[in-house]
Amino acid sequence: MSDQHNQARSRQREDDTTKTPDDIVSLARSFDTAMLVTHGPDGGSRARPMSVAQVEDDARLWFVTSSTTDLVSELARDARLLVVMQGKMSYLCIEGPAFSTRAESHWYRSLGASVI
Repeated sequence: MSDQHNQARSRQREDDTTKTPDDIVSLARSFDTAMLVTHGPDGGSRARPMSVAQVEDDARLWFVTSSTTDLVSELARDARLLVVMQGKMSYLCIEGPAFSTRAESHWYRSLGASVI
């Protein structure tokens, strides 16, 4: 194959994976479990499966866990988070900081959980 043909095929694959924010929200809502990847105390990656509690219209993802888990202390040290969701024919990978609003955190804590 020519370089020009390969470049055209590469652009086509990129176009196929370009999604709107609504597409991302819809896709995220199709998953019930995600792998959360954090940074451990030694700087290494740590992955764990988590149930998806909620997906907001703005694509914020909510997970609920106990306040005594290593996950909470890891995020307190380093808020960088990678979330990977995978199904039979699709996947979603989102990277960003773990955070919550004070009001949302208080509400979830009143239920006995920590918010990620």
